[in-house]
This record gives sequence, structure tokens and C-alpha cells, in this order.
Amino acid sequence: MSSESVILVYHKVESKREIGLTRVSPESFRGQIELLRSEGFISISPYQLLDHLLHQHPLPERSVLITFDDGYEGVYRFARPILMENGFSATVFLISEFIGSWNRWDVRLCGRFKHLSIDQILEMRSDGFTFGSHGATHRFLTSCRGILRRFELEWSKIKLEREIGAKVDLFSYPYGDWNEDVVKSVRKAGYSAAFTMNPFLPASAETVFSLPRISVYSFDTLESFRIKLGLGSQRLRRLLLKLNLMVNRCSHAGRLVHA
Repeated sequence: MSSESVILVYHKVESKREIGLTRVSPESFRGQIELLRSEGFISISPYQLLDHLLHQHPLPERSVLITFDDGYEGVYRFARPILMENGFSATVFLISEFIGSWNRWDVRLCGRFKHLSIDQILEMRSDGFTFGSHGATHRFLTSCRGILRRFELEWSKIKLEREIGAKVDLFSYPYGDWNEDVVKSVRKAGYSAAFTMNPFLPASAETVFSLPRISVYSFDTLESFRIKLGLGSQRLRRLLLKLNLMVNRCSHAGRLVHA
């Protein structure tokens, strides 16, 4: 993958405030997308990325794959119009058992957020957005075994394909939680690629089930976003990406609640 190609991951683009780090305001999101456009980044799909990794098909000199985990309604209400105004698209990873409902799977200190409805998903698909699975109920997959893991991987794929009416063969690990045993299960379930929350992993033909992504959080300024893209100090970029890893590891505290 080109050194100037990046894979970004967002969670919420939302005007409603929360106690947490995964909400990006619509104003901040607009600034980030406009920065991508002004710096010459071209939006690509995950299948363009896979064609590049597996078959050496060239990518634009500066390419960006924008992804969203969880499939919140704010992606439709706020992110979608901003992306489309600027000529970008995105891939959204859905939790199959929470389509159109509130995020009861999440440990919340203040308020709840609604997930995309099937009508919103279908409209976004017609606009060129891509959809993948984020599991059935957003569980830690390294803690799941047997039928429970199969439910998370296989049933979510079947249900999403039935409701969307299209192939669903992309997966995003809930909480960025994975290991080689989970990768084997993801392959067996019929997925073609899977995405992590680790920005330091390589992207190659051998690692399409552990693809790296750079998280964007509520504390990111336009300058820190620019640095994460690789447009500034490489030393600062490494520090910011290490901070991303620390934030992701903090989310694993939820394992105690879901145990």
C-alpha cells in the first residue's frame, strides 16, 4: 500500500454530546473531510484496496478508505451529506442485531445513540456506500467459542446479506479484539478481509484479515488529523498513533462488564 494511502475509522459523527472519545462533531468531521479533499486524497472502496494488495492494481497517489464502526444513525444524518458534497464515500460496519435500534450493547454513562435503519442503509447503498459486518451483538470475539462465535460471524453475515440484498464479505473486529484463532473463524465464515484498530500493522496480500486503521477521536484537532494522515512530523505521528492504541485498549475494560 502506498505510504500516502490511509485507512481511517470513525464511530460516531453526532451533534449530541457524550462522555467518551468516539464522538466527532459534524463541524470537526466537515473540516477533516475538506482537508482530505484539499490535500488531494481520493476516496477508495475496500475492494479497490484488496485489488491493490492482492493483484497489484494501482491506487491513486494519495488514497483514503473511510470506515465507520457500529453503524450509528449519525453516519446517515451528518457524515453522509458531508462526504457526498466532497466526492467521498465510506464503508460502514453494521451490528446485525441492532439495526434501527438503540446501542444497548454499549456501556453508557450518559445517553444512548440509535443505529441506522434498514431504509437508511439501503439509501446509502444506492449512493455508493459499502457495508460490512461488525458482528451480531458486538462481542469480544477472543472470549467467544463454538456456536456463540459462529453466531457473531456467520449469522450476522447471513442476516445482513438478506436485509441489504448484497454480498457482505468484509468484517471489522468489535473492540479491535482479534487473534489468529479468530482470523481462522472469520475466514471460515466466508469473509474476504477484516479490519483491526491497530494503525501499525502492515497492509499486504498476507495480512488482509488484519488490516490497519487509524482512529479519529473527539480530541483530534485539524492539526493532529493532518499529522495522522502523514502530512506532518513523523515523530508526532507515531506518538499520536500510540495514543490511538492506548485508547483502544481502554475499551477492553468493557470485557469485565460483558463477561
